[in-house]
Amino acid sequence: MGCGGSSAAKDVEGGGGGGEDGGMDEDAEYNPLTEEEVNARIVCSTKADLFPLGDSKFTLRYAYLSQRGYYP
Repeated sequence: MGCGGSSAAKDVEGGGGGGEDGGMDEDAEYNPLTEEEVNARIVCSTKADLFPLGDSKFTLRYAYLSQRGYYP
């Protein structure tokens, strides 16, 4: 079944999307996180750390950023 054959799936009752029959209510109240709440979920390094790799002449530079997800 190619891409053209799968287009009929949108006509199936109860099929997954956010349409009129089986999805999200457009009038439902949506409360996104405030900027303060988003920033509270972010953890990051203040600067890159350097690690020499043994006897080689290579140095590893490492930094990170992580954010906890939001699942409404």
